Amino acid sequence: MELRFRNVETIECTADISGASRDVVLLIPGTTLDPGTNFDGNWFPALDKLDWSYCSVALPDDAMNDIQVSAPGSPCGSGPIVALGATNHGSLTVDGMCAAGCAPALQQQLFSSAFTSGYRNLSNFNRQFREEYGCTPSRTGGAPAGERYR
Repeated sequence: MELRFRNVETIECTADISGASRDVVLLIPGTTLDPGTNFDGNWFPALDKLDWSYCSVALPDDAMNDIQVSAPGSPCGSGPIVALGATNHGSLTVDGMCAAGCAPALQQQLFSSAFTSGYRNLSNFNRQFREEYGCTPSRTGGAPAGERYR
């Protein structure tokens, strides 16, 4: 199985993911981090212990560029999304960090940024749409995409 993503510097997977008996986990490091720094002490060993297949991606410049440009995308979409510690709805901490200026990815995570405001509006629209029209759960029975990071 060949995985193709846009804006990904490298992708590494465990074993042969095409024969995986359950969903393969895709680990995307947080802003300022590479996969090793972000996952060597937690998710990599935990998933290895569970014998759960996974892939990780390295983003250009450790994801410090414009989020809209450096975000990995796949033409096939994805299963459930679980964001751990994500600032998807903005962060007052980032506001303080950027008082003197900062990288584009951090500027977009400001609580009052146009990017964050647009994301919040889109998240609310998606939630309302799913509630009104229903949604399809993943094959593993998890929550629909986006439900876990409210």
